[in-house]
Amino acid sequence: MVLLSDEAELFNTNESLVRALRYWSRAAAQGSGAAQVKLGDYHYYGMGTPVDYEAAAAHYRLASEQQNNAQAMFNLGYMHEQGLGMAQVVKTCHNFYEGN
Repeated sequence: MVLLSDEAELFNTNESLVRALRYWSRAAAQGSGAAQVKLGDYHYYGMGTPVDYEAAAAHYRLASEQQNNAQAMFNLGYMHEQGLGMAQVVKTCHNFYEGN
């Protein structure tokens, strides 16, 4: 994506992240599982938005349930394992790691 590359100097880094977040949101609204995972990543790492583990988990959950996205399942498993934005439940994290 050009907005995230070093080649585009139209906006400062934060403005580029905010704009990219807006475009990922639009793609996710159209059913893109990869975009839903990206939204989760942006909330998880605080890119263009404050860090929000609960919002990240919600995006990962949507990608997992609607698209069976493996990366989203792994991310949810990791968040359960570490107790980030949700209860730390080892059995649940194994289910996500195994794709159940």
